[in-house]
Amino acid sequence: MNKSNENNQCRIVELDDCYFEEENKKYKLLIHPSPNTDYQPAYLVLFFRDYTYNAYWHYNSRSLFDLPLKVEGLKPGQSYFDSLLVLNRYFYNVFADEPELDTSANKSTNNTVHPSMFYYTTSHGIIKIDFDDGSSWELKEIIP
Repeated sequence: MNKSNENNQCRIVELDDCYFEEENKKYKLLIHPSPNTDYQPAYLVLFFRDYTYNAYWHYNSRSLFDLPLKVEGLKPGQSYFDSLLVLNRYFYNVFADEPELDTSANKSTNNTVHPSMFYYTTSHGIIKIDFDDGSSWELKEIIP
């Protein structure tokens, strides 16, 4: 977490990212909350990047939530679940969003699948990702 003091204003910027591999495929998840500024309200962005076919990124999906997270502030394509069962464990206060896909990448040139829904909680981060082929990744454990 980075903290800076500009003109007696405290701004907190945090970037959580996770790089991982699965069967010769390389991915990165990013969770990035952005503070309220004079130019825009606070928001939370979730990114999914596929590094399998390109050293930088081949395909990018993102979801954007307004902060603070609340049921009344949901945009089209976003949902709220009071509870969600993930790998035999209930998670509460789950916010879900259909990610926006980067249209600059050509989906037909690779065999990658793309996220169709992110599930997020403030207590555990991303707990589940559904993909367009019907598969999903679900949070198994958090290692401190």
